Amino acid sequence: ADLTLLLSRRAKSLSQRSTLWFATIEIIIENERVGFAICSDLSSVGAYIRSDYLFCVGEQFNIRLYLASRIKPMEILGEVIRVETGETGMAPGMGIAFRRISKQDSDELKQFLLRRFLTHV
Repeated sequence: ADLTLLLSRRAKSLSQRSTLWFATIEIIIENERVGFAICSDLSSVGAYIRSDYLFCVGEQFNIRLYLASRIKPMEILGEVIRVETGETGMAPGMGIAFRRISKQDSDELKQFLLRRFLTHV
């Protein structure tokens, strides 16, 4: 099976079974930090972040992804693909697709998610 697809499904499954706070995202616009958000769902291709600061679908911005196992953040270009305002009972936040991530960071993220999955099976 494709590792990316497997990790995406496993990360989603993990986040539905229990709340795992293992990553935070710093939102950067025009080289200035806008704020931090917590990942409540993380995969190798994107994340759902809880935040009261919401963008519109299609907006792109730079993010710094901080993993619990890593000191230096990953630099990623993200694009909003879904927005939850909180009106449906779901926590406010955004679905972010990773549009640009280095191969090294992508590989490291996949390994991080695989270790998380194996730890929580």
